[in-house]
Amino acid sequence: MKKLFIIVTLFTLAVENGKTQTTWEKLFGAKSTDVFRCVREVPAGGYVAAGYTADFTANDTDAFVVRLNISGDTIWTFKYNGPLSKKDLFYKVIPTSDGGFVLCGYTTSVTGISDDALYLKLNSSGQQQWVKFYGGSGKERAQDIIQTADNGYAIVGYTTTAPAQYFDAFLIRTDVNGDTLWTKRYGTSGYDDANSIKILSDGGFILGGKSDNGLNQLDLYLIRTNSVGIVLWSKRFGSPKNDNIEEVTLLSDGFILAGNTYTDSTGDDGYLVKTDTGGTVIWSKSYGGSQPDDFHTVEITSDGGFIASGTTSSSGPLDDFGAPSPNMWLTKTNSTGDTLWSRTFGGASHDHGYSGQQTTDGGYIIAGHTGSFRNNEEGYIVKTDTSGKVTNHLTYTTVYDIISPSSSICGGANTQIKLRLLNLSNYTLANIPVTIQITGALTQTINQTFSASSDTVTFTTTINTSAGGTYTFNCFTNNNNDVYPARNSITKTFTIEIPLAAPTVTNNARCGNGTVALAASSAGSIYWFTVSSGGSSINTGQTYTTPSLSSTTTYYVQTGINCVSARVPVVATVNPISANPFTVGDSRCGSGTLTLTATAPDPITWYDAPSGGSSVGTGLSFTTPVLTTTTNYYAQATNGSCPSNRILATATVSSVAPDPVTNSSQHCGTGTLTLGATASDPVIWFDAASGGNQVGFGPTLTTPVISSTTTYYAQANNGTCPSNRIATVATILPLPTINLGSDTVVTGLSYLLDAGSGFNSYLWSTTETTQTISISSTGTFCVTVTDASNCSNNDCVFIDLINGVSEFAQNKLFSVYPNPATGIITISFPSSLSIVKTEVMNITGEVVKRIDTNNSSSVIVDLSSFSKGVYLLKINTDSYSEMQKLIVQ
Repeated sequence: MKKLFIIVTLFTLAVENGKTQTTWEKLFGAKSTDVFRCVREVPAGGYVAAGYTADFTANDTDAFVVRLNISGDTIWTFKYNGPLSKKDLFYKVIPTSDGGFVLCGYTTSVTGISDDALYLKLNSSGQQQWVKFYGGSGKERAQDIIQTADNGYAIVGYTTTAPAQYFDAFLIRTDVNGDTLWTKRYGTSGYDDANSIKILSDGGFILGGKSDNGLNQLDLYLIRTNSVGIVLWSKRFGSPKNDNIEEVTLLSDGFILAGNTYTDSTGDDGYLVKTDTGGTVIWSKSYGGSQPDDFHTVEITSDGGFIASGTTSSSGPLDDFGAPSPNMWLTKTNSTGDTLWSRTFGGASHDHGYSGQQTTDGGYIIAGHTGSFRNNEEGYIVKTDTSGKVTNHLTYTTVYDIISPSSSICGGANTQIKLRLLNLSNYTLANIPVTIQITGALTQTINQTFSASSDTVTFTTTINTSAGGTYTFNCFTNNNNDVYPARNSITKTFTIEIPLAAPTVTNNARCGNGTVALAASSAGSIYWFTVSSGGSSINTGQTYTTPSLSSTTTYYVQTGINCVSARVPVVATVNPISANPFTVGDSRCGSGTLTLTATAPDPITWYDAPSGGSSVGTGLSFTTPVLTTTTNYYAQATNGSCPSNRILATATVSSVAPDPVTNSSQHCGTGTLTLGATASDPVIWFDAASGGNQVGFGPTLTTPVISSTTTYYAQANNGTCPSNRIATVATILPLPTINLGSDTVVTGLSYLLDAGSGFNSYLWSTTETTQTISISSTGTFCVTVTDASNCSNNDCVFIDLINGVSEFAQNKLFSVYPNPATGIITISFPSSLSIVKTEVMNITGEVVKRIDTNNSSSVIVDLSSFSKGVYLLKINTDSYSEMQKLIVQ
């Protein structure tokens, strides 16, 4: 653990040139960040320090001023919180000729967005006289202020508001009331600012800051102007790395500049540069070591040398993590910048120095902030002797905490008191008086003296808290502390309880994962825990709903949180839920019983409703009563305490499609038939009463060509339960048999044709309707007969009726065999003829076949493709032509 010590403040008196010197250290801070950026000796005596504090405005800082007497004791304080209560701070403070003070810095409390330069006037009592702002849409900060001969002021800083291209230095000249007389802006398109200003004997000004060197680094920047801010000359100089002027101080023969410079070997170093009145460098020197170091101020001392103040990490102690810790830093040099001595102030934490000067008693004062006395930043001012040493160190004793009693203990007749007493110094005090004032349930004052050898101290006097109640302890040390405001005390209020009876509890259970509501009752406050002892309370009150649980879990309740009862277990039981059964439904067409099945590790009960309802069966299967409609049943598995969900099993009863009404059909002889079926559902046709093949779809079926009676089957189908197959007959009726005989040649005046008996009707091509007709001329005669089934058939015959005389010549020049013929005939000639043209003509005289031969005694003619009937055969030679009748049977 990091050890801090108490330092007793005693004023050491030293004499320097007949002046009495005092040394001291002071802390400033209450609860958060406190920083001093500037300290100045006041002509009326004592000092004034300015900076900022975060102790008063939540989440932001206020500009802050402290007025001190010569011993460092606070006379008055002033804080500035701008209109919008945003960030406000002071960089510089100077005494003014009227005994008051003027300060500069910046604020975000005007626009709430960007920084505006802030300058403010106080009277000698710390009362605000006026406040002014300077700024535009960009960022402006005022970094130094001086009073001019006309009691007005000159202020420098930087601006980013147009026409600035980036960062430009600015100079504001005001009257005694802070009203602007004129402003000037200085710089390039790069980075330029002004940190310091001094007034010259000719009424002009010298400004110091930093400026872009064109290599993405910064140089020292010195500007000389006349009394109205017009530049007489400017200089940029420094190393190839970053350099900066924090303060310019006037010398009789030029200027001394303080800031920092960067070297590759050691990083940032403190930097002093001596120039002549034209800004030409006479000498420059670096100060510091291998860690970051810088100077913020430099002033000429009474011996012609210089005192420079700032921050060093090269000379500070290591912090708790072994890293170099920055400290406030004073360096004294002779007139040529040679170091005479160097001093650091602070501890093994984070300390920064911003401002220092020689005081009228020959000593020195430096201000900044420190984190070495507590965890947060505190304003820190050190007054030294002429050698930069402090002999009267910080006295800081405080009661940091009350360890016992507390709200975590039970009341008792002899309650012990323990405090944490912090000694933040290098000195151990032999006797530290500590007082405790107790009010509330007990009124008592206890005094005891302690040696500061350890943090924890125990009082020998005990107190009686057995009755319980609320107690307020005001604890403080009685020695003076060098801290403002004084932090030597602590006040805490505790409620101390007495033991209470254990609560009564109500366990609860649930099925499966989820939350469980538990309950407990008691006369006192009830606290819930996950462990039987120790641990932290997870809930208060008479009920507690657990998080989602997957297994049985035990919680514990007690009455009281400090003076507690015994802890009582209360159980949140999580019973397993039976696994849901796997169900299989059943279906049928038309009314009847169905069998449903279910499988599960636990016994199964069947229900007629998803919840409630009646049990209708048990076991792995369930046979329904006769059902006429679809009905839902539910299977539930149960392990005795947590049944499963009820799982649906459906007994589906589908309606059977009504049988179709069919229309049979009949056909005379071979052919196709159209069958019909009428139904409310689609009709499918089959070729068998069961099984078989589907042969059609729709209300009609057109059969293929059939030659015998065939039965087909129509079935209506609603998609689930088809109807019966209804037979539909396609009847083939035989054609009546009719034969008039072969075509023939008949000699005579008439001839009787007979169609045969047994027919219902006759129709001849002669329009006669009798069974027989008598013909008297040659021709083709046809008859159609119809039988009792109304089937008809017909036949035709060619009759060549010869009345005793041949139509052709009797002396034939050729002979034909056979005639009548059915296929091939042979035509013979008496001798071989050179040219023969044979023509076959039908009864109308159309030539249907022609054969030409040469030098042939016979001609063969194929008549197999001819229809039966009478044809004419004509023979043409080169000398004659002759025709003969030819009959094809």
